[in-house]
Amino acid sequence: MRIAVRTEHAERIIADSYAGASKPLTKTTSVRNHHDLQSWRSSPRGERRADTARKFAAVPFYLELATHSTETLPPNSFPAVFDLADGQRRYPDKGLIKSLLDEELISGQTINDELVFVLTPSGQVTFERRQT
Repeated sequence: MRIAVRTEHAERIIADSYAGASKPLTKTTSVRNHHDLQSWRSSPRGERRADTARKFAAVPFYLELATHSTETLPPNSFPAVFDLADGQRRYPDKGLIKSLLDEELISGQTINDELVFVLTPSGQVTFERRQT
């Protein structure tokens, strides 16, 4: 999904909110079909529980990038593919997304043939509580 933010700006946003080495926005992904929810659920390894600092930095970051979408998205949602303004393509971290799906903190919805992740009511409570 088209995002009106350049790669450098997106990387600066996450660097300012998460000091860890493994940033939750990737250049490549092992997801075979980016717009198929089941592709995001498969993973050769497990992800830690969704209470890690990385996850609590990632979800607000993904939601922030989604506010710059050129298409209208549902509240509390972000796309499975970020097509940035400078032509670069980035993805949410697959293991992180799998963990959030497994814990039912997000669900998938298709909009204009593109997969969008939406915070569930439980996900909204979890991430709102952490931000306050």
